[in-house]
Amino acid sequence: MLNQKSIINLNKWRNKHESFKEDINKAFDGMDLAFFPVLYGGGIKTKIIDSLTAGVPVVTTPEGVIGLNNLPENCIGIGKTPNKLIDEMIILMNNFPLRLSRSQKGRDYIEREHSFNVFSKKITETYLNI
Repeated sequence: MLNQKSIINLNKWRNKHESFKEDINKAFDGMDLAFFPVLYGGGIKTKIIDSLTAGVPVVTTPEGVIGLNNLPENCIGIGKTPNKLIDEMIILMNNFPLRLSRSQKGRDYIEREHSFNVFSKKITETYLNI
């Protein structure tokens, strides 16, 4: 069972992160969740969109979901404090059905709100109304 102490101890074994991945899909292979402790900024967070697209459940801060309009309830784990973020990760890691549910909700959300077809329709409507 994953607990708060094991999450904190993961810091000792964390991998070095690269700022650029040639193939983003390889970065998501075998991931049970993606953790993005976003502290500031606006607009859509591409890393969160990429994770949801890959079917990887996400845990982030309230700032991490800024710009993700029409996000369904319980699609992303959100924590306002470090302890709440850890709690969200523990809940997700210890609950396989919840991970599957969030994975599917995330993919459905991307298809509905951020797919190429949706984007091209929105951009076409914008240009037609200029």
